Amino acid sequence: MQNAPSLVPPNDTEAEKALLGHIFYDLEGIHEIRDILPPQAFYYPIHGKIYEALIDAASETSKTSTVEIRDRMKLAGHTVELFDLEEMVSKASFGDVRNLAEIILEKSRLRSLFNLGQKAMAESFSEHPSDSVIANLQSGVANMELTGSNRLPTALELIPEALKRRRTAFFFGFQGLDEICQFSEGDLGVLAARTSIGKTALATQIILQATRDQRPVGTLIVTTENQAWKVVRRALTHIQQRRWREVTAEVGGFDSARLANMWIDDRTVDVDAICSRARGMRARGEIGLVVVDLLKHCTDAQRSQNENLRLANMMRKFKRLAKDVPTLLIHQLSRPDKSKGNQPPQLTDLRESGHIEEDAQLRHRALRARKVA
Repeated sequence: MQNAPSLVPPNDTEAEKALLGHIFYDLEGIHEIRDILPPQAFYYPIHGKIYEALIDAASETSKTSTVEIRDRMKLAGHTVELFDLEEMVSKASFGDVRNLAEIILEKSRLRSLFNLGQKAMAESFSEHPSDSVIANLQSGVANMELTGSNRLPTALELIPEALKRRRTAFFFGFQGLDEICQFSEGDLGVLAARTSIGKTALATQIILQATRDQRPVGTLIVTTENQAWKVVRRALTHIQQRRWREVTAEVGGFDSARLANMWIDDRTVDVDAICSRARGMRARGEIGLVVVDLLKHCTDAQRSQNENLRLANMMRKFKRLAKDVPTLLIHQLSRPDKSKGNQPPQLTDLRESGHIEEDAQLRHRALRARKVA
Protein backbone atom coordinates (compact mmCIF):
# COMPACT_ATOMS: atom_id res chain seq x y z
CA MET A 1 0.00 0.00 0.00
CA GLN A 2 1.30 3.44 -0.93
CA ASN A 3 0.73 6.51 1.19
CA ALA A 4 -1.09 9.58 -0.12
CA PRO A 5 1.10 12.68 -0.26
CA SER A 6 1.11 14.90 2.83
CA LEU A 7 -0.31 18.38 2.25
CA VAL A 8 -1.19 21.31 4.50
CA PRO A 9 -4.98 21.81 4.71
CA PRO A 10 -6.34 25.21 3.57
CA ASN A 11 -6.19 27.84 6.33
CA ASP A 12 -5.66 31.54 6.94
CA THR A 13 -4.06 31.95 10.34
CA GLU A 14 -3.59 35.70 9.87
CA ALA A 15 -7.29 36.20 9.17
CA GLU A 16 -8.16 34.23 12.32
CA LYS A 17 -5.83 36.38 14.47
CA ALA A 18 -7.07 39.59 12.82
CA LEU A 19 -10.70 38.68 13.52
CA LEU A 20 -10.07 37.72 17.15
CA GLY A 21 -8.01 40.87 17.67
CA HIS A 22 -10.85 42.95 16.16
CA ILE A 23 -13.33 41.44 18.62
CA PHE A 24 -11.08 42.28 21.58
CA TYR A 25 -11.39 45.93 20.53
CA ASP A 26 -15.08 45.72 19.56
CA LEU A 27 -16.64 42.93 21.61
CA GLU A 28 -20.15 43.71 20.46
CA GLY A 29 -19.06 43.10 16.87
CA ILE A 30 -19.17 39.38 17.61
CA HIS A 31 -22.98 39.47 17.48
CA GLU A 32 -22.77 40.23 13.76
CA ILE A 33 -20.89 37.02 12.98
CA ARG A 34 -21.71 34.49 15.71
CA ASP A 35 -24.63 33.07 13.69
CA ILE A 36 -22.55 32.48 10.56
CA LEU A 37 -19.18 31.51 12.04
CA PRO A 38 -19.09 28.47 14.37
CA PRO A 39 -16.05 27.94 16.65
CA GLN A 40 -15.09 24.74 14.82
CA ALA A 41 -14.49 26.76 11.64
CA PHE A 42 -11.12 27.94 13.02
CA TYR A 43 -8.06 26.02 11.84
CA TYR A 44 -6.32 26.07 15.21
CA PRO A 45 -8.56 24.60 17.98
CA ILE A 46 -7.22 27.14 20.50
CA HIS A 47 -8.52 29.95 18.28
CA GLY A 48 -11.96 28.36 18.41
CA LYS A 49 -11.76 28.19 22.21
CA ILE A 50 -10.80 31.88 22.39
CA TYR A 51 -13.74 32.67 20.10
CA GLU A 52 -16.09 30.75 22.42
CA ALA A 53 -14.75 32.67 25.43
CA LEU A 54 -15.36 35.95 23.61
CA ILE A 55 -18.94 34.90 22.81
CA ASP A 56 -19.54 34.12 26.49
CA ALA A 57 -18.07 37.48 27.51
CA ALA A 58 -20.22 39.35 24.97
CA SER A 59 -23.38 37.83 26.46
CA GLU A 60 -22.56 39.48 29.80
CA THR A 61 -20.77 42.73 29.02
CA SER A 62 -19.85 45.14 26.22
CA LYS A 63 -16.08 45.19 26.85
CA THR A 64 -13.40 42.66 27.78
CA SER A 65 -9.63 42.28 28.11
CA THR A 66 -6.95 39.72 27.37
CA VAL A 67 -6.64 38.97 31.10
CA GLU A 68 -10.37 38.29 31.44
CA ILE A 69 -10.42 35.96 28.43
CA ARG A 70 -7.35 34.11 29.72
CA ASP A 71 -9.09 33.61 33.08
CA ARG A 72 -12.33 32.47 31.41
CA MET A 73 -10.44 29.89 29.38
CA LYS A 74 -8.56 28.70 32.46
CA LEU A 75 -11.87 28.09 34.25
CA ALA A 76 -13.04 26.11 31.20
CA GLY A 77 -9.90 23.94 31.37
CA HIS A 78 -8.01 25.52 28.45
CA THR A 79 -4.56 27.07 28.71
CA VAL A 80 -3.52 30.10 26.67
CA GLU A 81 -0.60 32.44 27.21
CA LEU A 82 -1.34 36.12 27.76
CA PHE A 83 1.39 36.93 25.23
CA ASP A 84 -0.51 35.04 22.50
CA LEU A 85 -3.71 36.98 23.22
CA GLU A 86 -1.86 40.29 23.15
CA GLU A 87 -0.31 39.31 19.81
CA MET A 88 -3.81 38.85 18.39
CA VAL A 89 -4.79 42.30 19.65
CA SER A 90 -1.73 43.76 17.91
CA LYS A 91 -2.84 42.15 14.63
CA ALA A 92 -6.43 43.36 14.88
CA SER A 93 -8.13 44.36 11.65
CA PHE A 94 -10.48 47.33 11.69
CA GLY A 95 -12.19 46.45 8.42
CA ASP A 96 -15.49 44.63 7.94
CA VAL A 97 -15.56 41.81 10.48
CA ARG A 98 -18.01 39.88 8.28
CA ASN A 99 -15.44 39.73 5.49
CA LEU A 100 -12.93 38.11 7.86
CA ALA A 101 -15.58 35.68 9.08
CA GLU A 102 -16.43 34.70 5.50
CA ILE A 103 -12.74 34.10 4.73
CA ILE A 104 -12.40 31.80 7.76
CA LEU A 105 -15.63 30.01 6.93
CA GLU A 106 -14.58 29.47 3.32
CA LYS A 107 -11.24 27.99 4.45
CA SER A 108 -13.13 25.69 6.80
CA ARG A 109 -15.33 24.38 3.99
CA LEU A 110 -12.28 23.92 1.77
CA ARG A 111 -10.66 21.91 4.57
CA SER A 112 -13.70 19.68 4.72
CA LEU A 113 -13.39 19.07 0.99
CA PHE A 114 -9.64 18.61 1.41
CA ASN A 115 -10.20 15.94 4.07
CA LEU A 116 -12.72 14.18 1.84
CA GLY A 117 -10.20 14.25 -1.00
CA GLN A 118 -7.44 12.89 1.26
CA LYS A 119 -9.72 10.06 2.34
CA ALA A 120 -10.64 9.32 -1.29
CA MET A 121 -6.94 9.30 -2.23
CA ALA A 122 -6.12 6.89 0.58
CA GLU A 123 -8.96 4.59 -0.48
CA SER A 124 -7.81 4.80 -4.09
CA PHE A 125 -4.22 3.90 -3.14
CA SER A 126 -5.67 0.98 -1.19
CA GLU A 127 -7.47 -0.06 -4.39
CA HIS A 128 -10.98 0.22 -2.97
CA PRO A 129 -13.72 -0.25 -5.60
CA SER A 130 -14.25 3.00 -7.48
CA ASP A 131 -18.01 2.89 -6.85
CA SER A 132 -17.32 2.77 -3.11
CA VAL A 133 -14.89 5.73 -3.27
CA ILE A 134 -17.40 7.83 -5.27
CA ALA A 135 -20.24 6.92 -2.91
CA ASN A 136 -18.19 7.97 0.11
CA LEU A 137 -17.33 11.28 -1.56
CA GLN A 138 -20.97 11.98 -2.41
CA SER A 139 -22.04 11.09 1.12
CA GLY A 140 -19.37 13.36 2.60
CA VAL A 141 -20.40 16.35 0.45
CA ALA A 142 -24.06 15.75 1.33
CA ASN A 143 -23.19 15.73 5.04
CA MET A 144 -21.40 19.06 4.60
CA GLU A 145 -24.59 20.57 3.24
CA LEU A 146 -26.68 19.08 6.07
CA THR A 147 -24.42 20.12 8.94
CA GLY A 148 -22.69 23.24 7.61
CA SER A 149 -23.51 26.81 8.58
CA ASN A 150 -25.22 27.29 5.20
CA ARG A 151 -27.91 24.75 5.99
CA LEU A 152 -31.36 26.25 5.52
CA PRO A 153 -33.99 25.60 8.21
CA THR A 154 -37.33 24.13 7.17
CA ALA A 155 -40.62 25.99 7.64
CA LEU A 156 -41.55 23.51 10.36
CA GLU A 157 -38.38 24.32 12.31
CA LEU A 158 -39.11 28.05 12.06
CA ILE A 159 -42.58 27.84 13.68
CA PRO A 160 -41.34 28.55 17.26
CA GLU A 161 -39.36 31.57 16.03
CA ALA A 162 -42.36 32.89 14.07
CA LEU A 163 -44.67 32.58 17.10
CA LYS A 164 -42.12 34.26 19.35
CA ARG A 165 -41.74 37.20 16.97
CA ARG A 166 -45.44 37.90 16.45
CA ARG A 167 -45.99 39.39 19.91
CA THR A 168 -43.77 42.41 19.31
CA ALA A 169 -45.38 45.31 17.48
CA PHE A 170 -44.81 49.01 18.03
CA PHE A 171 -47.55 51.56 17.65
CA PHE A 172 -47.09 55.23 16.89
CA GLY A 173 -49.50 56.57 19.49
CA PHE A 174 -51.77 58.21 16.91
CA GLN A 175 -55.05 56.45 16.24
CA GLY A 176 -55.27 57.12 12.51
CA LEU A 177 -51.69 56.04 11.91
CA ASP A 178 -51.93 52.94 14.11
CA GLU A 179 -54.99 51.77 12.17
CA ILE A 180 -53.12 51.53 8.88
CA CYS A 181 -49.72 50.25 9.94
CA GLN A 182 -47.61 48.73 12.70
CA PHE A 183 -43.87 48.66 13.19
CA SER A 184 -42.80 45.12 14.05
CA GLU A 185 -39.92 42.64 14.19
CA GLY A 186 -37.63 42.72 11.17
CA ASP A 187 -38.86 46.10 9.89
CA LEU A 188 -36.67 48.95 8.76
CA GLY A 189 -38.71 52.15 8.86
CA VAL A 190 -37.97 55.65 7.63
CA LEU A 191 -39.74 58.71 9.05
CA ALA A 192 -39.09 61.72 6.83
CA ALA A 193 -40.12 65.36 6.91
CA ARG A 194 -38.85 68.78 6.00
CA THR A 195 -37.01 71.02 8.42
CA SER A 196 -38.86 72.04 11.63
CA ILE A 197 -41.92 69.90 10.93
CA GLY A 198 -41.52 67.74 14.04
CA LYS A 199 -39.65 64.58 13.05
CA THR A 200 -37.87 64.26 16.38
CA ALA A 201 -41.05 65.00 18.36
CA LEU A 202 -42.91 62.23 16.52
CA ALA A 203 -39.98 59.84 17.01
CA THR A 204 -40.04 60.61 20.75
CA GLN A 205 -43.75 59.78 20.81
CA ILE A 206 -43.03 56.43 19.14
CA ILE A 207 -40.27 55.64 21.66
CA LEU A 208 -42.50 56.47 24.63
CA GLN A 209 -45.30 54.42 23.10
CA ALA A 210 -42.94 51.43 22.84
CA THR A 211 -42.13 51.72 26.55
CA ARG A 212 -45.79 52.14 27.56
CA ASP A 213 -46.81 48.50 27.09
CA GLN A 214 -47.11 46.01 29.94
CA ARG A 215 -43.78 44.62 28.69
CA PRO A 216 -41.75 47.81 28.04
CA VAL A 217 -39.38 47.58 25.08
CA GLY A 218 -35.90 48.96 25.63
CA THR A 219 -34.87 51.50 23.01
CA LEU A 220 -31.45 52.63 21.79
CA ILE A 221 -31.67 56.24 20.63
CA VAL A 222 -28.78 57.38 18.45
CA THR A 223 -28.98 61.14 18.10
CA THR A 224 -26.56 62.74 15.66
CA GLU A 225 -28.16 66.20 15.91
CA ASN A 226 -28.93 66.78 19.59
CA GLN A 227 -27.19 66.27 22.89
CA ALA A 228 -28.47 63.47 25.13
CA TRP A 229 -29.91 65.84 27.73
CA LYS A 230 -32.06 67.51 25.07
CA VAL A 231 -33.60 64.15 24.20
CA VAL A 232 -34.37 63.60 27.88
CA ARG A 233 -35.89 67.08 28.09
CA ARG A 234 -38.20 66.31 25.19
CA ALA A 235 -39.20 62.97 26.74
CA LEU A 236 -40.04 64.66 30.06
CA THR A 237 -42.26 67.24 28.35
CA HIS A 238 -44.19 64.38 26.71
CA ILE A 239 -44.51 62.37 29.92
CA GLN A 240 -45.52 65.26 32.18
CA GLN A 241 -47.53 67.08 29.49
CA ARG A 242 -45.92 70.36 30.50
CA ARG A 243 -43.79 73.02 28.92
CA TRP A 244 -40.06 72.58 29.40
CA ARG A 245 -39.80 75.38 31.96
CA GLU A 246 -42.49 73.67 34.07
CA VAL A 247 -40.95 70.16 33.99
CA THR A 248 -39.77 68.71 37.30
CA ALA A 249 -37.36 65.88 38.16
CA GLU A 250 -40.11 63.92 39.89
CA VAL A 251 -41.42 61.02 37.84
CA GLY A 252 -43.65 58.18 38.96
CA GLY A 253 -42.53 54.58 39.28
CA PHE A 254 -44.01 53.57 35.92
CA ASP A 255 -42.48 56.55 34.11
CA SER A 256 -39.15 55.90 35.83
CA ALA A 257 -39.22 52.37 34.39
CA ARG A 258 -39.93 53.80 30.94
CA LEU A 259 -36.99 56.19 31.13
CA ALA A 260 -34.77 53.40 32.46
CA ASN A 261 -35.51 51.49 29.23
CA MET A 262 -34.14 54.31 27.06
CA TRP A 263 -30.42 54.38 26.18
CA ILE A 264 -29.20 57.56 24.48
CA ASP A 265 -26.01 57.72 22.40
CA ASP A 266 -25.07 61.21 21.25
CA ARG A 267 -21.45 60.40 20.33
CA THR A 268 -21.55 57.58 17.78
CA VAL A 269 -22.13 58.45 14.12
CA ASP A 270 -20.36 55.57 12.33
CA VAL A 271 -22.89 53.09 10.95
CA ASP A 272 -20.78 50.02 11.74
CA ALA A 273 -20.32 51.17 15.35
CA ILE A 274 -24.06 51.86 15.71
CA CYS A 275 -24.97 48.42 14.37
CA SER A 276 -22.36 46.70 16.53
CA ARG A 277 -23.60 48.35 19.72
CA ALA A 278 -27.24 47.66 18.86
CA ARG A 279 -26.60 43.96 18.25
CA GLY A 280 -24.71 43.68 21.52
CA MET A 281 -27.52 45.32 23.50
CA ARG A 282 -30.08 43.17 21.70
CA ALA A 283 -28.17 39.98 22.52
CA ARG A 284 -28.15 40.97 26.20
CA GLY A 285 -31.91 41.56 26.11
CA GLU A 286 -31.60 45.29 26.78
CA ILE A 287 -33.35 46.68 23.70
CA GLY A 288 -36.00 45.79 21.16
CA LEU A 289 -35.97 48.97 19.07
CA VAL A 290 -33.34 51.28 17.53
CA VAL A 291 -34.06 54.87 16.52
CA VAL A 292 -31.46 56.86 14.55
CA ASP A 293 -31.94 60.63 14.35
CA LEU A 294 -30.68 61.88 11.82
CA LEU A 295 -29.68 59.59 8.94
CA LYS A 296 -27.85 62.24 6.90
CA HIS A 297 -25.31 62.85 9.69
CA CYS A 298 -24.24 59.20 9.92
CA THR A 299 -20.91 58.19 8.42
CA ASP A 300 -19.72 55.02 6.72
CA ALA A 301 -16.27 53.44 6.86
CA GLN A 302 -16.49 52.81 3.11
CA ARG A 303 -15.93 56.46 2.27
CA SER A 304 -17.31 57.58 -1.05
CA GLN A 305 -17.48 60.90 -2.83
CA ASN A 306 -20.78 59.80 -4.32
CA GLU A 307 -23.63 60.61 -1.92
CA ASN A 308 -25.92 58.01 -3.53
CA LEU A 309 -23.34 55.27 -3.02
CA ARG A 310 -22.69 56.37 0.58
CA LEU A 311 -26.40 56.24 1.42
CA ALA A 312 -26.79 52.90 -0.36
CA ASN A 313 -24.03 51.38 1.81
CA MET A 314 -25.58 52.76 5.00
CA MET A 315 -29.10 51.59 4.09
CA ARG A 316 -27.75 48.11 3.32
CA LYS A 317 -26.16 47.91 6.78
CA PHE A 318 -29.25 49.24 8.56
CA LYS A 319 -31.37 46.77 6.59
CA ARG A 320 -29.17 43.96 7.90
CA LEU A 321 -29.44 45.37 11.44
CA ALA A 322 -33.25 45.48 11.21
CA LYS A 323 -33.28 41.70 10.81
CA ASP A 324 -31.85 41.51 14.33
CA VAL A 325 -33.68 44.45 15.92
CA PRO A 326 -36.39 46.74 14.43
CA THR A 327 -34.85 50.02 13.31
CA LEU A 328 -36.40 53.43 12.63
CA LEU A 329 -34.40 56.04 10.71
CA ILE A 330 -35.23 59.74 10.79
CA HIS A 331 -34.47 61.36 7.46
CA GLN A 332 -34.66 64.76 5.80
CA LEU A 333 -36.93 65.63 2.90
CA SER A 334 -35.66 67.86 0.14
CA ARG A 335 -36.75 71.48 0.15
CA PRO A 336 -40.04 72.09 -1.68
CA ASP A 337 -39.94 72.95 -5.36
CA LYS A 338 -41.60 76.36 -5.60
CA SER A 339 -42.61 75.68 -9.19
CA LYS A 340 -44.95 72.88 -7.98
CA GLY A 341 -46.84 75.11 -5.60
CA ASN A 342 -47.77 74.19 -2.03
CA GLN A 343 -48.13 70.43 -2.59
CA PRO A 344 -47.65 67.77 0.12
CA PRO A 345 -44.31 65.92 -0.06
CA GLN A 346 -43.96 62.75 -2.12
CA LEU A 347 -41.59 59.77 -1.87
CA THR A 348 -39.49 61.35 -4.58
CA ASP A 349 -38.75 64.21 -2.16
CA LEU A 350 -36.69 61.84 -0.05
CA ARG A 351 -33.03 62.59 -0.58
CA GLU A 352 -31.54 59.75 -2.59
CA SER A 353 -35.02 58.18 -2.37
CA GLY A 354 -34.27 55.21 -4.63
CA HIS A 355 -32.22 53.32 -2.06
CA ILE A 356 -34.63 54.21 0.77
CA GLU A 357 -37.67 53.00 -1.16
CA GLU A 358 -35.83 49.79 -1.99
CA ASP A 359 -34.65 48.91 1.53
CA ALA A 360 -37.30 50.25 3.93
CA GLN A 361 -40.51 48.35 4.65
CA LEU A 362 -42.21 51.41 6.18
CA ARG A 363 -41.86 54.94 4.82
CA HIS A 364 -43.79 57.74 6.51
CA ARG A 365 -43.93 61.43 5.68
CA ALA A 366 -44.70 63.83 8.52
CA LEU A 367 -46.91 66.74 7.48
CA ARG A 368 -47.92 69.89 9.32
CA ALA A 369 -51.61 70.72 9.08
CA ARG A 370 -52.33 73.89 7.12
CA LYS A 371 -54.78 76.43 8.44
CA VAL A 372 -57.76 77.04 6.19
CA ALA A 373 -59.01 80.59 6.13
